Amino acid sequence: MCVRMFNMENFGDWLLNTLRDRKMSQSELARRAGISKGTVSNLINGTSGIGQDSLIAISRALNLDRSTVFRAAGLLLPTSDDPWVDEMEHKISQLTGIRRKLAESLLNSLLDEQERDASSPSQTKPALK
Repeated sequence: MCVRMFNMENFGDWLLNTLRDRKMSQSELARRAGISKGTVSNLINGTSGIGQDSLIAISRALNLDRSTVFRAAGLLLPTSDDPWVDEMEHKISQLTGIRRKLAESLLNSLLDEQERDASSPSQTKPALK
């Protein structure tokens, strides 16, 4: 069921960025997903729609949860109201093993530091953007 408008341009950008992050070519995605290179190109360029079966094949080829790909395609609502949080969630989901533990440790350290800063009002620090 479609819960919001399908936005091919944003999906194409997301797919292209995901391929770049993974150092995967469009041809490799097509091969792994079992779809044509032309279909991948059309999706990235926003010149054709995509069906549920293709989204599932892409999620399998990228080793991503289906909901991540469906969300990127605009077929599921974001998990938060903050696109940055959604992007970070996507990136964190790609980490494995020790990198996942390092990311958790870093996030915990940052949260601890933020809590300490909040509890000492005399030391106001500028917010990072």
